[in-house]
Amino acid sequence: MAEYAIDFESFKWEEVTPGKRQKLFTVGKNRIRILELSNGYKEANWCDKRHIGYVIEGQVTIVFEDKDITLDKGEGLYISGGEKSRHKAQVADGQTVQLLLFEEA
Repeated sequence: MAEYAIDFESFKWEEVTPGKRQKLFTVGKNRIRILELSNGYKEANWCDKRHIGYVIEGQVTIVFEDKDITLDKGEGLYISGGEKSRHKAQVADGQTVQLLLFEEA
């Protein structure tokens, strides 16, 4: 990796769970992650972490306790984190979404 450049093309995909894989770059407490969700992926557990990101490809639905929001390619996202904003991601059957996420490690 050249200074200041992150060559995600050279990173290998790491499978997290079936239908969920990632490419991860971490420096100190910060990480940048390309996350791919596919094949009708539905997150099993609630997440209460903060996420800032961008939908690179596809469409993802973020399920909150009181509402669902759907994000399309080209849209950004900000989830503040904590108990009040806990959420799950899901993708329609046969679809794939790629997200670029900026998070705390």
